[in-house]
Amino acid sequence: MNTPVLSKTLKKAKEEFNKIHNFLTKDPYVKETLFTSNSKIFTALRVTNIFFSFVVFIPIIGSFWNFNFPHFLGYLLSAFAVYLTWVFEWVTKSTILEEIRTVTIIQISLHSVFGMWYQFYDNYEIYDFILHVTGGIWLVFLIFPLVMGSELMWLK
Repeated sequence: MNTPVLSKTLKKAKEEFNKIHNFLTKDPYVKETLFTSNSKIFTALRVTNIFFSFVVFIPIIGSFWNFNFPHFLGYLLSAFAVYLTWVFEWVTKSTILEEIRTVTIIQISLHSVFGMWYQFYDNYEIYDFILHVTGGIWLVFLIFPLVMGSELMWLK
């Protein structure tokens, strides 16, 4: 009796999945970054993250200075979301890939600092569309480590 084609396809997919799993669990760079093993690119990502983590304080200080309490709380929540990536990593002892942190911080900065504070939403009609597209990319970056982490945890 011949093996069904679907069974062969699943077997081949399982072999490829095992190769990816072995790479992910043994590669030392996957703990910090996903797309590169170049230390200069990693450093550039880290500097970008630190820079934009301070940029989110611009609207916080401005709304506090203008006594705009509702906006102050919104901007404070945005800053909290930026720093939540480091807090999550510290509390759970898991690693957030630097690209994911970069996309998260830039997405929040684009919304709160540039979109709301500098009023890009009002001044540029395409800005909202750009944030919707980049927000979709951001969600993919957020879902990827959940799937990868679940796979690694279930196989242990």
